[in-house]
Amino acid sequence: MILQLVLRSTLWIGFMAAVLFTAAGNWGWIEGWAFIAIFTGGSIAFCAWLWRRDPELLKSRMGMVVQEGQARWDQIFMGIVVLGWNVWLGLMALDSERFHLSHVPAWLEAAGGLLIVMGFFATVPVFAANTFAAPVVRVQEERGQRVIDTGPYALVRHPMYAAAMLYLIGLPLLLGSWFGRWACSPSPSRSRGGRGARKKRSSANCRATANTWRACAGGWCPICGESGERRFP
Repeated sequence: MILQLVLRSTLWIGFMAAVLFTAAGNWGWIEGWAFIAIFTGGSIAFCAWLWRRDPELLKSRMGMVVQEGQARWDQIFMGIVVLGWNVWLGLMALDSERFHLSHVPAWLEAAGGLLIVMGFFATVPVFAANTFAAPVVRVQEERGQRVIDTGPYALVRHPMYAAAMLYLIGLPLLLGSWFGRWACSPSPSRSRGGRGARKKRSSANCRATANTWRACAGGWCPICGESGERRFP
């Protein structure tokens, strides 16, 4: 698994770097390298932590964006996410470095980097509470998936999306792109709402497992997205 992890991580980070610096037209772009360094460091730290704490969760998160048992709508959604992410990176590089259309103060770029780091830290309690936090929506019957209602899930319906907001706000600031900040503004709520609504429609799958509808209503179900006690969206 270690070899697979290293290979996939290297390919993914290398591909993002290629997209960024090819679009920027400058392989010496400091802000671009700052993002790659933060992302690489955070990924290494997370993988090392999960390797010791929850290797099954690490294995599930190493899976492809299209998996067996995954809902068709989620396969399409994840494909759009991967494509949109890389297009977004390229457009921010064009805006900030190649054409110099945006002018973001250095202190805001530093604040953006800090937000990305905070996003990594905000994900820690999510993974600590939810061993079923796979990147795709499917019923993990082989692992005995159950309702999660502890940790951040006692307060927030989708804490992973909440942590992602820090990335989405911080990244365009770090890269110095007002266009990137504007472009991602409506996407978190729309994608979260759309995916959350589809999770609800998948609630029938929960009835086929140990997660009953009553159990889902009492906590947060990682499949149907229902929460009877949530305090925040």
